[in-house]
Amino acid sequence: MDSVWLWVLLAGVGAASSVASVLVYARVRLTSPYPYWSVPSDEPTIVKVLRVAGFFLTMFPALMLASSTAVWIGALVLVGAWASLITAILISNAVRRQRQRISTLRA
Repeated sequence: MDSVWLWVLLAGVGAASSVASVLVYARVRLTSPYPYWSVPSDEPTIVKVLRVAGFFLTMFPALMLASSTAVWIGALVLVGAWASLITAILISNAVRRQRQRISTLRA
């Protein structure tokens, strides 16, 4: 049971890395929205590194959890990581739209 929590912790680090990739992209590219279902074409290298690290640090523990406990636990970990990533993308794009509205009002 102790190793289960370590796998969940590692998956949490992977989800945090994926969210960090969105936040770094939003900070570097203030005017570009983060695409929902594709890869940004103008992303910096650090965003790629964070996204790939997030993918592997989420998938490997989810597969290990699915094989050592129950399949639904691995699926639950993946859904949690995906939901946090989608939430970060939605918030990032909403903040960008709000910034653009404010800048057009000032102009």
